[in-house]
Amino acid sequence: MDDIDYYTAEVFEDVAKEFLLTLNKSGRLPFRFTRIGRWWYKNEEIDLVAGLVAKTSKEKTK
Repeated sequence: MDDIDYYTAEVFEDVAKEFLLTLNKSGRLPFRFTRIGRWWYKNEEIDLVAGLVAKTSKEKTK
């Protein structure tokens, strides 16, 4: 039973990602994200993050 996290973690991440994508597409979140995925920094990992990608100054002038 100790290994259950190992076997279920990836499936949970996939289900959570699909759920957020569905909510985003239907406009049922308080914001609309343009990117979704994992985040790493040094030894830290967040399995699922969603957010907006800021436009560059070139994109803003178009």
